[in-house]
This record gives sequence, C-alpha cells and structure tokens, in this order.
Amino acid sequence: MKTALEKETIPLESILVVDDSSFTRNRLRETLMAGGYRVVEAKNGVEALTKLEQGIFACVLTDLLMPEMDGFGLLEKLSKMPSSPPAIVLSSDIQKTSREKCQQLGAKVFLNKPPKGEELLSAIESVLNRACLTTR
Repeated sequence: MKTALEKETIPLESILVVDDSSFTRNRLRETLMAGGYRVVEAKNGVEALTKLEQGIFACVLTDLLMPEMDGFGLLEKLSKMPSSPPAIVLSSDIQKTSREKCQQLGAKVFLNKPPKGEELLSAIESVLNRACLTTR
C-alpha cells in the first residue's frame, strides 16, 4: 500500500464510483462531471480498494450488490482505514436492515437507485461539507 506522499495526485473533488453495472457507472459519471467532479470508476469492492491505494478521493459512491466484494464488504474495509473518504451508498435494496447495516459500517448517506441528479449532488456536497468541518 502506498503512503499518502506516494499516492497519485488526484484533485480532492474526485469521486470513486463503485458499481458492477457499466450503465449505472456511466449515468453517475455524467451527473458527477456535470456537477464539476472528476470521476474514477471501479466494478466492485476489490477494484475499489486498489483505486483507493492509488489515489486520494473526496468521496466513495458504492452499490451494495456486486461480485467479488459487495458494498457491505467495502464499507467494512473503509471503516478500518485510518483516513478513508466518506461513503455514500446507492442501492435498490430498500430494506431497513440494509440501511441500518450501512450506517453501522460508516456510510454517511443511503440513496435509492437510481438517484435524481440534484439529490445525488446535494448528498455529495453535504457529505463533503461535513468532512471539511470535522477536519478543521
């Protein structure tokens, strides 16, 4: 794992989008880029962890149901990282138990799929503003 000094220089407004559906990743990328964010994509939690080792991200958007490592596994790994970016879960799984588990694992926001563009951008801005306040 690279140290903070060895990590690729990625602007702090970079968002890591983790979803096994290329259609969903494309839609999210379009919305995020229109909102002024740089987007890096991963197909599952394993690939996301590799991307996180390579760069610094302002936020992670993750689906729950994915092959190799699902969103719950990714959230668990993120919760054990010393300086992980805040996570937002995007899922069509609307069960209360899933939402609660995501919160217990550190997710800052849970949005139903597909999120409306304004809803997604507002959630990201809220999470990033909270992150800035806690690091001051």
